[in-house]
Amino acid sequence: MLKILVDTCVWRHWFTFNSKPEKLDSEQYQFSHSFDAIYRMSLFSDGLELLYNALIVHELGLKYKSECSKYILPIARKIVIPLSRMDGLYKHDGSILFGGKMGGSLKNYLTFYGYQHESMIKKEVRKLKPGEKLYETEPRKKELDVEHMESALEENADLFITNDKKILKRLEEMSLHFDSDHPVNKIFSITRTPADALPYIKKCLNA
Repeated sequence: MLKILVDTCVWRHWFTFNSKPEKLDSEQYQFSHSFDAIYRMSLFSDGLELLYNALIVHELGLKYKSECSKYILPIARKIVIPLSRMDGLYKHDGSILFGGKMGGSLKNYLTFYGYQHESMIKKEVRKLKPGEKLYETEPRKKELDVEHMESALEENADLFITNDKKILKRLEEMSLHFDSDHPVNKIFSITRTPADALPYIKKCLNA
């Protein structure tokens, strides 16, 4: 069974691909075309399982509530996020663990280039006004990619597919600086664009 965590941007572009494909650039269209094939395979193959987490539902928001209910919730399996901040982003419904096995394992992702992440978070906390949410600030939003990737590791997913090539570029650069068994290299080894994931999935299903 191939377990695949699908990044929010993949879903978002795919929804646009299904409704207004002319709004996608050529790369987004290619990625969405590949994911369309992956999605259809998941409907008819017992060897392929799509995964999602509570963060994906949050990031898609009200704009894609209908699509989420139609295309994600009935098909994909919800998995946990091992670690997050208790800032109101998630419900206490099993969406997150309090550390898990992989919670915090990719903290280097945010600080690798010298970004003082915790200092920036504390700065935003001091600036918050009544009614404002920490999870809506830029430093907190930077953590959300990490939450997706740690969620994939916690579940022992076979693939994490994303349309965000910046994630792949950063992981590739970081991978050279960590041992082969470090979580950075583990997540790098399973992260692919839909276009790169599709032939791998076909090969695994036909093996």
